[in-house]
Amino acid sequence: MRELITEPISDAGLLDRFASQRDEAAFGELVKRHGPQVLKVCRRGLPNEHDVEDVFQATFFVLAHKAAAVSWNE
Repeated sequence: MRELITEPISDAGLLDRFASQRDEAAFGELVKRHGPQVLKVCRRGLPNEHDVEDVFQATFFVLAHKAAAVSWNE
């Protein structure tokens, strides 16, 4: 069962929660917070929308797989 994020948690806290508990809601909140900016950067740098989508997904895929090793600065 998916736990809802109801209290404000820092990005570092969300990443830690995902890395230690594989909390999908925590990762979803990170995507919600940072996805629009990542998408904007991808669109500025890539002319093809398929490439934009691939790079966007790859960004969060890598974050998910390296979550325990990432040091997040607020």
